Amino acid sequence: MGKKKNKKLKIDLTPEEHAELESIIDRLKLQHPQGETFNNFVESLIERLSEKENLLAALIDRISREPSEAGVELILKVKDKISSRHKRILKRALFRLIQRGYLTEKSISSEEVSDSSKVVLIPNPSQTENVLSGIYLHDIQYSRFLTIILPPTPTTEATLIAVTESPESNRLECRTAYGSKRELNAIIKQMEAIFKFYEAPLYHVAQLMVNRIEVFSKMLNPASREGAFEIKRIVREFLPDDPEKFFKESFKNTKDNAQSPDNLVELISEVKKFEFDLQSKFASFVTAIDSVLNPTIMCSEDAKLYRLEKKILEFFDKLNEFSIGRYYLFLTEEVTRLISSSKIQLAAQLYNIARCVKNRDFDKISSFLTKHLLYLTFREAFVLEIADLDYYKNSPYFAIFGEKIDMVRSWASKLSEGCMELIADVIDEETEVKALTGSSFETESMVTTEKNGRYKRLESGLYVPNS
Repeated sequence: MGKKKNKKLKIDLTPEEHAELESIIDRLKLQHPQGETFNNFVESLIERLSEKENLLAALIDRISREPSEAGVELILKVKDKISSRHKRILKRALFRLIQRGYLTEKSISSEEVSDSSKVVLIPNPSQTENVLSGIYLHDIQYSRFLTIILPPTPTTEATLIAVTESPESNRLECRTAYGSKRELNAIIKQMEAIFKFYEAPLYHVAQLMVNRIEVFSKMLNPASREGAFEIKRIVREFLPDDPEKFFKESFKNTKDNAQSPDNLVELISEVKKFEFDLQSKFASFVTAIDSVLNPTIMCSEDAKLYRLEKKILEFFDKLNEFSIGRYYLFLTEEVTRLISSSKIQLAAQLYNIARCVKNRDFDKISSFLTKHLLYLTFREAFVLEIADLDYYKNSPYFAIFGEKIDMVRSWASKLSEGCMELIADVIDEETEVKALTGSSFETESMVTTEKNGRYKRLESGLYVPNS
């Protein structure tokens, strides 16, 4: 007896319906499940397709073959509208999404996905041996890449997953690449030539990626949104039951000292590579604390620090959930780096600080926040102090001060000097200037071409103290 042939499910669409389907798919690419217009989009679509059952079935089938986060959510909202004669198409679509990791069986009833075992699928990489996972970090710039490289399997190529943030534009880049092991090894060599690698367990890096994506979820552009959805699909099988598993296991033999971090010098030196939202919010803060650092009436450093601490706590209290989320992500990723570097006790202190940030318990860590924000203000003022006109015009300070760059440089010079006076116990100015500019203090004999406040610019483009 010959094998019974499977009857192919076919949906007949008119040319007009084909064009309408493409139009819907294009509009869907601009949607996000948490977006303000998504529910209206779905309601309008349901009404529009109420008498077009073939088109609705074709849309569900198309989404299951080219999934997106908004597309899967749309299927869940319209699946009850499918006609009885198209139930098998719905079942196969749901089964396909489950097998590819876009849905779980708990999210839909078993009846909706039965009779669908003949769908041909490409399995995800699931081997955890020979996996590369960790953080690539630039020593000078603020670039950091959460990276996972999965080895090839009998049915898949090697997989590279990378998530990185662009602080200047608050944008998240989510990339997935497939290729041979040789091709991905070439990429690794290029990364290692520029960045330092800090290894961490696969399950933890997967969790860090998901944490980043969730914080940035409402700010992703369409391309990054699709990339983020693809990454969440791939890494979901590696996620731990407890998101804090790695930290709890790393710190089980350390004491909890969140109330009073006792090593501010090392802590501040470890958390330099962060940038707050440098739009008007942080710029306004920087300008506001100038009056505290350079008061018209002389006062002690203790009095300055007291007033600054109040200003800084006010600044943190006013930060929105996204800004706090970014700061928390940064701190936990720095904790991961410290653990990778075997600095467990310091990592434990920073982890406790991160938890306070997450819970908005700023009073408990005011000394750390004050020193850290003063350092970030110093760095911001120093860069502004030596900035050329093009950089200045593209900074948020241009909107505050206008074209008076000489006045800005003078103001920034006083501001950076005032900050340094209050953080001299945790930051060495000479070392910091070298790190920020790459300059050497032993090249004073070179010809000075420009003077900016307390520093002078050499022909090489580097900066040295202006004696």
